[in-house]
Amino acid sequence: MHTANPYRRLGRGLLETILFCITLGIGWVGWAAYSSRKGQTPAMGLISLQVIDIESRRPAGRASLFLREIISKGLPLLIIWLLLMQVAHLEAVIALLVALPFGWLIVSFLWLTTYFREDGAAPWDLVLSTQVVDLEPVECDSGPLSPSQDQSVFQTSGDIW
Repeated sequence: MHTANPYRRLGRGLLETILFCITLGIGWVGWAAYSSRKGQTPAMGLISLQVIDIESRRPAGRASLFLREIISKGLPLLIIWLLLMQVAHLEAVIALLVALPFGWLIVSFLWLTTYFREDGAAPWDLVLSTQVVDLEPVECDSGPLSPSQDQSVFQTSGDIW
C-alpha cells in the first residue's frame, strides 16, 4: 500500500458524484454501507483505493468513513445551502441547486491542499487521522514494489509491518 495519487483521488471524487447521481443517492447509500466495511466508498472500491487509520494501518471503520464524507462534502454544502435560504431567501430546492456547484468548488479547493503535503492528506484526513492508499502495486523500473523494498510505507511508531 502507498499513498494514493492525487489525480486518482480527484477521479474518485468525480466518479463518486456520478455514482451518487445515477443511483439517485439511495442506491449509493446502500452500496456505501456495504463497501464501508472494507474502508471504501463505492467509487474507491471500483478504482482500488482504501481509507486506512494512520495508527493501526488497517481499513478505517464505518464511523470514520461516515464522518469523512460528512466533513468533506456534506458540511460545505449544508452551510452554503442554509446561507442561501436565510440570506438570499431562496426556496429550498433552488438554494440546493445553487449550492451544489459552490459546495463542489469549496471541496475542490480543500482537496487541492493534498498537493502541498508530502503525505497527500486532505484536511478531513488530518482531522480523523486517516490516509487514502492505493491498493494496486506501485510499478518501478524493477517491477512492483514489495514490502521489503519500501519499508517506509509499512512503518509506524518504529515498528515495521
